Amino acid sequence: MTDRYNGIKDNQITASSSFSDQTMPYYGRLHISDEGAGAWIALDQDDKQWIQIDLLKRKVIQSVATQGRQGARQWIQDYYIYYTDSNEPIHWSVIKDDLGQPLLFDGNIDDNTVKFNNFSYPIVARYIRLNPQRWNNLISMRMELFGCDYRPFVAYLDGTSWIDLRLDLPGRATQTYIDEISFRFRTKEINGLILYGDSSQGDYFCVELYR
Repeated sequence: MTDRYNGIKDNQITASSSFSDQTMPYYGRLHISDEGAGAWIALDQDDKQWIQIDLLKRKVIQSVATQGRQGARQWIQDYYIYYTDSNEPIHWSVIKDDLGQPLLFDGNIDDNTVKFNNFSYPIVARYIRLNPQRWNNLISMRMELFGCDYRPFVAYLDGTSWIDLRLDLPGRATQTYIDEISFRFRTKEINGLILYGDSSQGDYFCVELYR
């Protein structure tokens, strides 16, 4: 999703710092080797550096791939991934592991082999930020995001009766592909029944808020 063929322009790729005009963030696209110095290189060499993609609108992101700087023995060994779905990249979330701790993604072991990392579950984001934690020689990276358009179902609540979630919209087939439905909403209550439905065959569907 970060290559030019997918419409990602140079000004959508930014970074905390750049070593020179030949190592700007837009040189940090996967498989670039003959443009600029062949990768994004950070000016400051510390664990606060990042490279960021603005997708302009919310997308579903499922995986990321990274490379080092070919022929220079420079690559990222591991990194965190931050993301936000807001229009202003102020408040960030970090991808976490099964224990709820920030997940440290494995990076590269040489300067050209592509390293793929698939997420445990897709994330919805407009901005994605990779934050290197360890590196070989210099913070130097090429990267690519993989995902698709975000097309959510929309639920409605009039505030007094029930949530109306239409799953039978034209052109929107629904099936239990992963047996998971995600809800995002705000409420003043800690616990409560969000929705419940059953059928004459004994099937039921229940969403309960519990903390």
